[in-house]
Amino acid sequence: MKTKQKKILISVIALAVLALIVGFSLRAGRQTPTSVETGTVERRGELVAIVSATGEIKPREYVELQAEITGVIIELFVREGDLVERGSLLLRIDPMQTLTEARAQEAVLASAQSEARNQFAQIAVQESNVERDLAGVRVAEAELERARQSFQLAQAIFDRRQQLFEDNLIPRDTYEAARNDLVSAEAALTTADVRLGQARAQHRVSQVVLEQARMAHEGALSRVD
Repeated sequence: MKTKQKKILISVIALAVLALIVGFSLRAGRQTPTSVETGTVERRGELVAIVSATGEIKPREYVELQAEITGVIIELFVREGDLVERGSLLLRIDPMQTLTEARAQEAVLASAQSEARNQFAQIAVQESNVERDLAGVRVAEAELERARQSFQLAQAIFDRRQQLFEDNLIPRDTYEAARNDLVSAEAALTTADVRLGQARAQHRVSQVVLEQARMAHEGALSRVD
């Protein structure tokens, strides 16, 4: 019996909830609808967006003028905005400073040219000295050869006379004379050898001086250029 009462109670509650839901729905349906505005489509003008900003206008070709020299402008042949072409004369600079510099450089050039001529003359002098010293070497070589032959002859004579003297075939005076001749020939050979060394050294010095003169001449020509 109790189970049957519970079922009846649950059914009543469910119907009540359903009635409430239906009531709320009907009430919401009776509320005022949202109004909607309508209008006719019309053609308007173009839309233009305007932006305000700062910027820089640059030309397609830009030429920067730079002077190779500084000076006072004495003539100006164009004004700002004038149309010019390549090679057009734009201005004239006071030539006094450049003329002064040019004269100074001309004086430097003349000095360098004079130095080059002097160095060339020195080359000729040194070439003559080299030839002279070379001839001295040749003379010293010839003297050394003669001194060597004289020494060899004196050595041979002394050897023979020494043997004869030991055999008591010649007097002492003849032997002493041969020995003195040998000593003199040896001294002459030594002197000739020293002279040849000095001549060769002098020849080397003159060659070095000639090379220095040629280098100085090349340096003078470079300064002229």
